[in-house]
Amino acid sequence: MRLRLSFEERLSLVLLGALLVVTALLYPRLPDTIPIHFGLDGEPDRWGSRAHLFALPALLTGVLLFMRRVALPGLGRTNAAASRFTLLLVVAAACPLQVLVLRAAMGYPFATGGVAAVLGGLFIGIGLWMPRLRPNRVIGIRTSATLASEEVWVRTHRIGGRRHHAGRRGHAAALPRLARGGRRADDRGVPVAHPPLLHRLAAESLRPRMSRVDTRALARFLAVTCGFSWSLHLALYLAPGLPGLAKLGLTAGSMFGPALGTLAVTRWPWRAPDVARSTGLILGTQWPRFWALAWFGTPLLFAAALALSALVGTYDVDLVGLSGFVAVLQKAGKALPAWATPHRLLGIQVAVGLILAPALNALPSFGEEWGWRGWLLPQLLPLGTWRALLLHGAIWGLWHAPLILQGHNYPDARVAGVLYMTLMCVLMGILLGWTRLATGSIWPSVIAHASINALPGFMFALQREGTELDTTQVGLTGWPGWLLLAALVALLVWTRRLPGRAPSPASAPGGPAAPSPGVGG
Repeated sequence: MRLRLSFEERLSLVLLGALLVVTALLYPRLPDTIPIHFGLDGEPDRWGSRAHLFALPALLTGVLLFMRRVALPGLGRTNAAASRFTLLLVVAAACPLQVLVLRAAMGYPFATGGVAAVLGGLFIGIGLWMPRLRPNRVIGIRTSATLASEEVWVRTHRIGGRRHHAGRRGHAAALPRLARGGRRADDRGVPVAHPPLLHRLAAESLRPRMSRVDTRALARFLAVTCGFSWSLHLALYLAPGLPGLAKLGLTAGSMFGPALGTLAVTRWPWRAPDVARSTGLILGTQWPRFWALAWFGTPLLFAAALALSALVGTYDVDLVGLSGFVAVLQKAGKALPAWATPHRLLGIQVAVGLILAPALNALPSFGEEWGWRGWLLPQLLPLGTWRALLLHGAIWGLWHAPLILQGHNYPDARVAGVLYMTLMCVLMGILLGWTRLATGSIWPSVIAHASINALPGFMFALQREGTELDTTQVGLTGWPGWLLLAALVALLVWTRRLPGRAPSPASAPGGPAAPSPGVGG
């Protein structure tokens, strides 16, 4: 019998798995004896073996399995859902705490402010979720009044969630009065409680669907895409002595493989407006907002990933002296005017990159996006939105395998880099796929993809001179970036942007499904 996990259980397992992977990756770099407990001043007061780092993930995994197999079956549906969410909150709070301990074990000061931030985020999460809780006997404001009346429960947790989120304890005295009854509903009535959003989305994603994917078209698309791109990747491998410009040309040329695959299955879409629309060659709905989000939000996401990498100690950044950027300028050997300080030059490059990079890189990025998000994602949607988002991202990541094995993106982890790249593409594919489903257009994802390809140079410019850069632990290609991408996906789920409605099929016979313009808007 197939084991059907709820969304909360799946997310808990993903977080615990990510925590175990991060701990295992850092384990060889840690000393044998590490601090495992800290006082209020942030100083360690207990030491132990580095093997203790696996105790927390193992304990939480055991609790999750125990609840799944023993405790939850006897609680009833509503109480079980509340219990799963409670465990998810504990896991979500434990992960950053473990990262802080890992950071301290690597020799950095223990960030007591980080503990406060984690606890604050935990309380905010509880406050945001309280209005969505259904009556249960596990979690929430459980009084005789709230458990006896669903209306009182809803009103109590709606106001209690706002108070909890704001942290205003002075207003907590209003909750017992509200729990004892409160006022009657107005003419509009009180909204009825509904199942937790994530639980409902999990049920939707687990519901079996009849596959309507055109497997022959899918096979033709993948054969053309991989055949063209991988042949250029093979040329790069067989001719390692090519000039840098030639290598760049071959790499950029391989990005048009997905576009050729789309041409192979759609047969000249500019002659068929319905197919052009179904593959995203339109402006789409809400395009100004999504274009701006892709154009300016992507650099902010990249900067946030670098900041998180520096915070956890995996990226040695030099913002004061810009020693890495100065070394690059000195290596170029060009005379600079007196006004051209490193900070001014870097500022100019950031401004130019922010404005022009998406436009300059748009053409090769279009080659990928028209295939992955334009054709493949809608073609997989009959499997379900979540399955389509995850599967098309995995295919996108594995398509990079020949380049990754040659040292692209992960020069120090070529074989494992294929897995890392696939994981990053799955997470990024969900975000780019969301823009495709929300607008019906590929252009926001083209802009975002172009910006992503242009930004890695700044990662090296901000690095301190003489330090090593491990791309598995820095930026969007490393685990700090994966955590950030996963957080954005969770935010889209929370705000009901994902998974969205199922698109309607294209009018052309045999054509791929066309996204509904209102999905996720």
